[in-house]
Amino acid sequence: MKFFLSLAFILCPLLWAEKTIPASKMTYTIRGAQYSQLTQQGMEFRRFPLEFQKLKSTQLGFNMKKAETSSGVSISFTSNSSKITLNFVVPKEAENRGSDFALYIGRKLVQEFSFKKTQPIVISFDNPSPGSETTYELVLPSFSNPILQNFIIDDKSSLKADKSKQKKKYLAIGDSISHGVGQDSKSYKTYPFLLSKRLDLQIYNLAVGGGKISPALSKRLKDFNNVKLMTILIGYNDLKFQGKTVKQYIEAYDQFLNEARSAHPHTKIICISLLYTKTKESSKTKITPDEYRVALEQLVAQKRQEGDKNLHFIAGESITSVKNLRPDSPDPVHLGIYGASNFARELEKQIAPLLVK
Repeated sequence: MKFFLSLAFILCPLLWAEKTIPASKMTYTIRGAQYSQLTQQGMEFRRFPLEFQKLKSTQLGFNMKKAETSSGVSISFTSNSSKITLNFVVPKEAENRGSDFALYIGRKLVQEFSFKKTQPIVISFDNPSPGSETTYELVLPSFSNPILQNFIIDDKSSLKADKSKQKKKYLAIGDSISHGVGQDSKSYKTYPFLLSKRLDLQIYNLAVGGGKISPALSKRLKDFNNVKLMTILIGYNDLKFQGKTVKQYIEAYDQFLNEARSAHPHTKIICISLLYTKTKESSKTKITPDEYRVALEQLVAQKRQEGDKNLHFIAGESITSVKNLRPDSPDPVHLGIYGASNFARELEKQIAPLLVK
């Protein structure tokens, strides 16, 4: 009896043997983070170039700390391991409002993971088809900056990058509404992510909370290839906090559009006017949201008349209402989870027909 117990004790670790694969092995595919890079801690998912750290917020049009979060970013990988574990770390100095992850198999959301900002991030899940290769997509949080350290899988199993054909890209330009304020730290609940799924495009969320029209970003749009769609929803912070006049707003917007069109001559660019908001006017200038809306519609009409037929206008206030706003807050502008989902549906109705033309 002692012999069999000893043998079982020896064999047990072999039956449950695991191996650790560091992030540096690149056994996964990164999507939504154009400028990702390996650091001593692991893989850092960057939506914006590292050089932006050298610029002031006034030059960027947004706060770089918020820009270093991972809204819209995902990693895809294929494995036949019966169990998979991923370890992440969030730098102490980084923006961190908690970390919400979502696991997809195909188009189906199969599991959600939520971590408070003080919790270690360890994500573990079982293969629904043990022994068979399954391809996963793990969507990262919108308001933290998790660095991937490693994977842990069964010792005799494999882990490899997802080699499926890359989808055409969708660039979402905007501020906190597009970044995801109002949907916790859940990228997968933001309207750009939901819209990308509906349109079967790969989201690259270039929105930043507190953002204004960014000349620096406009000059880096050329870094992205295979872009089918770009949406621009920006102006609330220009109006309320920066106090731009209508003329200043339209001039800055026009310059951004010129850079965007130069980088992407045939991409469908959708300019969305300010959504429904409880804010009646700028306390700095007394300018109303409607003044920005009318001016933007006129700008798009003018550029279409000049020949840009791939530029389109959507009246954001016409497809949103107070029902879209966060129900748990007096917040005058940000979408709740229902509001973001409904907004994505309304956008799909107007954008989908344009993409087949």
